[in-house]
Amino acid sequence: MAELKASLWKVVRAGTAAPAYFDPEVIETGGRASIFVDGSVTPYNNPALIAALTAVLPCYRIDSLPGPENIRVVSLGTMRFSSAMRGSAGNLWLGSNVSLVPSALIQGIAWQQDYMCRCLGECIYGDQLDSEIGNMVGVHLPGSRWFSYVRYNESYNATELEKLREGDARRTQLDAVQAVLSLREAGQAYAKHCVKLEHLI
Repeated sequence: MAELKASLWKVVRAGTAAPAYFDPEVIETGGRASIFVDGSVTPYNNPALIAALTAVLPCYRIDSLPGPENIRVVSLGTMRFSSAMRGSAGNLWLGSNVSLVPSALIQGIAWQQDYMCRCLGECIYGDQLDSEIGNMVGVHLPGSRWFSYVRYNESYNATELEKLREGDARRTQLDAVQAVLSLREAGQAYAKHCVKLEHLI
């Protein structure tokens, strides 16, 4: 496949080319130039489900045996923030909320893909999706599970989000490379508390 011949750095760069923040990446595929951008505003913002499908659907020619004992999908998120609206109902008009649309799309799509993975797969670990659904660990829906699933993604409610911003306001900005060290510390604390060897093997 021509796509597999691209340099790894170009593939990574293409996958992080968030629209309006970074330029698209051009990669030669099949003898022609293709333009790639970050999939954050598509259903592949969380690629866990397409990864599981790639493993089992005949068209991808991987042909893994289905089942939680054969396929383990480990999905890594980049933090999830509260979707609660700020201010009063009188402020909820298009002009004041248009800036929130991209974030709402990105988080909504990622949430839906995460939810589908927990429904179709056997969820071994994940944060609570919401107060009604819970984390779905140990929930057995009708039908067989065709993969096992782990989701690491720290969630912040409105109060926790404000506390995170107080520590370093740059942490919640998509393009703030200056916050890498601060985010690394937050990630290491989360991993120490949540990541277990039994989730991975």
